[in-house]
Amino acid sequence: MYYRGTHRPAPKDHGHPEVVCYAESRDGIHWTKPDLWLVTFGGSKKNNIIWDGSGSHAFTRFKDANPDCRAEARYKAMAYAGGQGLYAFRSPDGLHWSLWDGPVIKRTNDSQSVAFWDTTRNRYVCFHK
Repeated sequence: MYYRGTHRPAPKDHGHPEVVCYAESRDGIHWTKPDLWLVTFGGSKKNNIIWDGSGSHAFTRFKDANPDCRAEARYKAMAYAGGQGLYAFRSPDGLHWSLWDGPVIKRTNDSQSVAFWDTTRNRYVCFHK
């Protein structure tokens, strides 16, 4: 599971920026938050944060079903960033992410956007507000 970590509402002196976190479950009921050692938070990398940069808000990932997809971009994500629109991210494993391109869609709202490889149309599609 991928989810956003944040304080809502954030106290003025104790808030932190939004981050993207990862958790695992075998049954969808009991969850573990593995220590991934990827992102420093509160002086430590012992946490389950996978992304803390621009685009942490409404970060929505998918595993690419495109048969021509390159291994370093097997996972992709769309995320709203900086009031500019939707940015594209990529990852080889769903944990190690990098900003790929953006904004790829300008002037969208900040809700989650659903993107994927459409096997019927043989192209990427994105549904957004």
